[in-house]
Amino acid sequence: MMNRDSFTNSLLSTISASRKISRYTYQPLQAEVSRYGALAAVKNMLHRSMSTLRLPKDYDLFWLNGRMDLLVETLVLDSRYAHLFTAEEIAFCRELVMPKAA
Repeated sequence: MMNRDSFTNSLLSTISASRKISRYTYQPLQAEVSRYGALAAVKNMLHRSMSTLRLPKDYDLFWLNGRMDLLVETLVLDSRYAHLFTAEEIAFCRELVMPKAA
């Protein structure tokens, strides 16, 4: 079980690595991380996505490049951090990152 500092480091690493795939800078998320902390920022982002059912920015680029591991939502599914999230948040991210075949 990892702590919030470890989650913050993983989040910032994920954001940095994702820039190799996407031009999206995650500036709004980074601003929230600075203001509220990584966990609150990711939870806020998730709840906005859950309420609007919007896909993450450049989702298709990550999908086509086989780099779903670089989505912030993938961190929610990481067993090291699952204890930080609700079952509903985890289910939403699982559906997003590992969609069922049509």
